[in-house]
Amino acid sequence: MADYRVIVPFILKWEGGISNHKDDRAAIDPVPDGTGNHTNKGITWQTFKGLSKKLGYKATPELFYAMPDNVWGLIFKGGFWDAIKGDQIRSQAIADILADLTWGSGLGNSSRIAKKALAKIGYKSGPKFFDAQTIKSINAAPAAKLLDAINEEKTAFYYQIKGGEVFIKGWMRRATELFEEKKKLLAEPLE
Repeated sequence: MADYRVIVPFILKWEGGISNHKDDRAAIDPVPDGTGNHTNKGITWQTFKGLSKKLGYKATPELFYAMPDNVWGLIFKGGFWDAIKGDQIRSQAIADILADLTWGSGLGNSSRIAKKALAKIGYKSGPKFFDAQTIKSINAAPAAKLLDAINEEKTAFYYQIKGGEVFIKGWMRRATELFEEKKKLLAEPLE
């Protein structure tokens, strides 16, 4: 089964420190300190607050700015990886691309893209986000075909995001790098 720790270095490579980009959707809910800062290491203030009770930390601006590795890890695993049921996905490549997609685009968009990709290659999904039927189909589908279909659907999704023109080049560089890395992983012979 897939391991969330494999994708963490890739995500952190692409995520900077503090951000207060005004065109980012996260700008609608900044840290309540007047700075306009809303994201740290890829985690928005809104997500940081929203997951705090579930994951057992106190959402303070100080902790948000410090963003220790253990808190970042709790948020990634508990808020993103577990949401796609990554521990139940056999293919590391598929789990990684879905986790990164969920990280950047949210669970609903990630689920819709996964379901469209599965349908495109002839597999059925269930009605809910990453439910048992969807996970069963993800595990049954040929990983290389599913990876290609997810990448195609993700690319189409990125280009239709309203206001995404400011970020599309970066999104596509990241998506292409991850896709090529995972495609190579799938091409390697199993030991």
